[in-house]
Amino acid sequence: MLHSLKYAFITTVKNKNTFVWTFIFPIALSTFMFLSFGNVYKDELVMNSIPVAVEEGVEETQISVQNFLEGAKQSNGDPYFVVSVLSKEAAKEALENGDVSAIVTTEGLTPTVVVNGNDFKEEIVITAMNEYLKYKKTIDDITADIIKNGIAVESGAGVAPEEMTPEKLAEAEAAILAKIAEAETDEQFFNETSLAKGPQNIYNNFFYATFAMGCLFACLGAVNLTDKLMPGRTPLSGRLNICGTSKLKMVISQMSVNLLVVFAAQMGAYFYMRLIGIELTDDILAVAGILLAGASFGISLGVLIGAIPRLGEGAKVGIGVGVTMLISFLADLCTTGIKDSIERNMPIINRISPAALISDSFMTIYVYDDYDRYFRNLITLVVMAVVITTIAIFILSRSRANKMMLKT
Repeated sequence: MLHSLKYAFITTVKNKNTFVWTFIFPIALSTFMFLSFGNVYKDELVMNSIPVAVEEGVEETQISVQNFLEGAKQSNGDPYFVVSVLSKEAAKEALENGDVSAIVTTEGLTPTVVVNGNDFKEEIVITAMNEYLKYKKTIDDITADIIKNGIAVESGAGVAPEEMTPEKLAEAEAAILAKIAEAETDEQFFNETSLAKGPQNIYNNFFYATFAMGCLFACLGAVNLTDKLMPGRTPLSGRLNICGTSKLKMVISQMSVNLLVVFAAQMGAYFYMRLIGIELTDDILAVAGILLAGASFGISLGVLIGAIPRLGEGAKVGIGVGVTMLISFLADLCTTGIKDSIERNMPIINRISPAALISDSFMTIYVYDDYDRYFRNLITLVVMAVVITTIAIFILSRSRANKMMLKT
């Protein structure tokens, strides 16, 4: 058995299909994709703080707007806006030069927004200021009601309208603002919850699909090795079929060594992708499980294709390439949205598609931290690999010559 494993290792390492498609191809493709759009998510889709200019004007309005904008925070704690207080001329120049996305004028009691276009950052500023105006109107309505009807204090005595003084009105308004601010920031009422653990970078689907394609391309090496074990193909296959070693041991040895070589190549590609800056999970054991199950399926598929009778090796390799490309295409390797479209219309395809299961497993552990779904995907891949291998052995045993090969 050790001799069979040694021979299987030598032939697998020398197999160009295995080396090129399971190691060189994922590294080359991931490099090109990273250079093309690796930073698009960070540069364009991740929310950065928006520069806003607040014009010098009525001091009360200016301070109120400035405090409102500076107090707006993103879920990660970063500010939504970077506020600069500028003169009217300086603010206009900054907007024209693109240094700020919007200007908030404070010449009167009601601020206005000046923009130079209609991109999403400017829309965010406009939306924020609309909320500010609603907030301010609420305060103004409360103040007007106090002036008209008086104010009740906590002691219950209250202050009648005729007893209202500017000082008492200012104290009442300050107390109301403090209560509102306390309610808005009090953590016992508001807790942020996120369903995702990692960044939902849609471009990572391409890299997940690259792993899937690399695992499935393991079928090409398995096709070559299985074809050499079939009698009557080449002089080498003839010598292998008359030697004293059990042919079933040869098949098991070839599959086992091929699996280890492909797995090592895929893990090398994983570490390379992380090295160049591609965002992938750091759970190495989970990644190893995905790639091991994916490589198992790819090799089993190759054994099944290699067992097809009355077809040359070239035709079998062509079938392997075609099947792999089709499955990878359905898993978003070429463009995003295909897998989601299948999920909405025919979800059963994504439940049995090996490329979709592999890419979904990467997303599951990195973005959603859902290990139940992860293990369900792995079990599905392993079960399909076992079923396909069983079918391949059955096909090999159909002919008398192949039956002798397995029983020798």
